[in-house]
Amino acid sequence: MSMTFVSQRIVLLSALLPVLAPAANITFTAATGNYNAGANWGGGVVPGTGDTAFIHSSRVATHSAGVTTTDSVRLGANNGVSSGGGAMGTGTLEVTGGTLEFNAGDPYRDSSGTINVNGGTLLQTGGNTRMAHRNGSVDTVNVTAGTLTNTSRTSGENGAWSLNVSGGTAEYVGSHFDAAVNPDAGDTDPDTFAINQSGGTLRFGTTNPVRPAGRAGSNSTITQTGGTLVTDATTRIDLATAATGTVVWDVSGMSVINIGDDLNSGVGIATFNVIGSDPLITVADDFNFSSAASTVSFVMDAAGVSTINAADVLFSNGPALEVVVNNGLVTPGPLGFGGTGSVDLFSYSGSQSGTFGSESIQYNGRLLTLDADPSGNAAALAPDSYFLDYDNAGNVSLLFHVVPEPSRALLLGFAGALLALRRRR
Repeated sequence: MSMTFVSQRIVLLSALLPVLAPAANITFTAATGNYNAGANWGGGVVPGTGDTAFIHSSRVATHSAGVTTTDSVRLGANNGVSSGGGAMGTGTLEVTGGTLEFNAGDPYRDSSGTINVNGGTLLQTGGNTRMAHRNGSVDTVNVTAGTLTNTSRTSGENGAWSLNVSGGTAEYVGSHFDAAVNPDAGDTDPDTFAINQSGGTLRFGTTNPVRPAGRAGSNSTITQTGGTLVTDATTRIDLATAATGTVVWDVSGMSVINIGDDLNSGVGIATFNVIGSDPLITVADDFNFSSAASTVSFVMDAAGVSTINAADVLFSNGPALEVVVNNGLVTPGPLGFGGTGSVDLFSYSGSQSGTFGSESIQYNGRLLTLDADPSGNAAALAPDSYFLDYDNAGNVSLLFHVVPEPSRALLLGFAGALLALRRRR
């Protein structure tokens, strides 16, 4: 076979093969506009497989239709240089329709900006998703409709980031969700993580525990006023796994919590606040608060409290209990001078072990004192006292006997006397 013939075949095959463009950094150049319009990108090309999209200088790119796959996006960063919230400002990515997928190993590295999922689907399928990667960076994820699905390992880094869900579905189903950022020595930035949920569904299906504050000095908050937070059957939540990590979880309104495995305080500073009687809280396995620095708190409304339902309820190392008793729960005594009440704080289908290390039960700003076991009869308690029954037919129950403040007692007494006088007439 002649060399000329071989060369001709090579040239012919080369012509038939597709031309593979090298990976590129492509910058969104419009102030605001369509993500899929080439005219809105430098070079007139929409970022595709292998490319990195850059959205900075307060620009807003909106993906509204079609299916687009890109390696990664940098918000507030310019060609690989982190803005840290600095000269390049921030960028915003909005998904209102279609499907946008980032499949690189680190889709948001060096970013500082906002991701809005208002419809459609945003997929994050790479190996790692590092939020708030640089010191000073601030990342915000808002889900109001549509679906955000993250199958990668998610972690917070060195800035601050928040996940806000008011509608739609946000699901993190990769190997890890280590949300808390990593405070650096001498770093004065607000290194924090926050979940704010008022609606929609937030689902965790990670193969390792969900850790809101897994690093020393990390500071996280979870605020639920509505919506559903759920974990898969093999996914537990470990709130503060570092001794100096801090997590405050407030649950109120029509919130639903359904933990498929355990809910653990960890060894750090974990506070779980249950506000009112509307939330529904279920833990399929253990509710385990095992840190002396942890607290479980209940604030009653006129209908009582939301009972924490779990298979097993475990207290060890002296966690704290705080309860604020509401006026509407009290069954008045003669002329309204004080009354009694009882609520179930925990309900367990399996077992209960351990006790709280401290108990702070308040009524109208004053502390009630612990009394002897009244054998289930709150009326047998001394005035302004309480008893915590750890074994009340599968419940941990609070019984109390309160006396109104003097001004209220006088008013109630006067009303009662006036009523009696009218009856005589």
